[in-house]
Amino acid sequence: MQYRDEPVLSFRPIDAKESKPQNVRRLVRLQIFVAVVTIALLLMLGTLWFLIRPVRIRTSAMSPTYPAGRIVFVTRDWGTPERGEIAAFTVRDGTSNEICVRRVVAFEGETVEIKNGTLYVNGLAQDEPYLKSSTGADLSETTVPPGCVFVLPDDRTNETAVGAVDLRSVLGVVRFSLGRK
Repeated sequence: MQYRDEPVLSFRPIDAKESKPQNVRRLVRLQIFVAVVTIALLLMLGTLWFLIRPVRIRTSAMSPTYPAGRIVFVTRDWGTPERGEIAAFTVRDGTSNEICVRRVVAFEGETVEIKNGTLYVNGLAQDEPYLKSSTGADLSETTVPPGCVFVLPDDRTNETAVGAVDLRSVLGVVRFSLGRK
């Protein structure tokens, strides 16, 4: 048997870098980079929205601490706000869910009373250095119901959203704000 010297076709693997021009490779890298950055930003914004929520103060009830129009940032707490903290909560009036911001002054089972502009919790006068003026309407002795906190505005002449708030409607606690004081 005789073998002929025929040319043998040679197949060598083609390198991926050789198959695409350099500008196409750059475009692919740029698309991947943009996709990764976009996904990272969306994850970050989603996480922040879940943990930190911006709320606009609509009334002057928290003045002088937070005047009307100020944007505050509420961190979502999965517990009871502490006495003196400013809590954000929803007020359901049948058609809308308005978000209010007020100061927590008492907890379930405690008695609250305002006499001559002084806040009394369980019969003890409370020091409230955040008040600009302690004038305002008096409040007869009230016991905070179970599962609630008692809130008051810093502007005691403004009597909006005063009283017991169900803990289930508390969104969180105000941590910081945008704007000047």
